[in-house]
Amino acid sequence: MDVLTAVEGTGDEAVELVVGEGLRGEARWSARGVSHTHPFDRIEPGKPHRPPPPPDDWHPVPPAFLTALHECGRTAGREAGGSH
Repeated sequence: MDVLTAVEGTGDEAVELVVGEGLRGEARWSARGVSHTHPFDRIEPGKPHRPPPPPDDWHPVPPAFLTALHECGRTAGREAGGSH
C-alpha cells in the first residue's frame, strides 16, 4: 500500500515496478519531467495472500443497496486526496 500512496496522482505517466535481488523492489516514474523512485519490500506469494473461500450461503442484497452505492459514488471526491 505504501507504493500506491507514493505514486498516487502522478499523472498519466506509467509507473514501472522493478524487483531486484531478494525481497527488494523499486517503483520508478516521472512526474512533470522529474524522475522519482520509491523502494519497497516485495512479499512472497503464498497462503497468506490467497483470497478466502467463497461463503457457503449467498444472500441477495436489497434493491436499495444499488441506490446507496450510487450515492456513495456521487459524493466521493474526484481528486486524489491525502498528504504528499
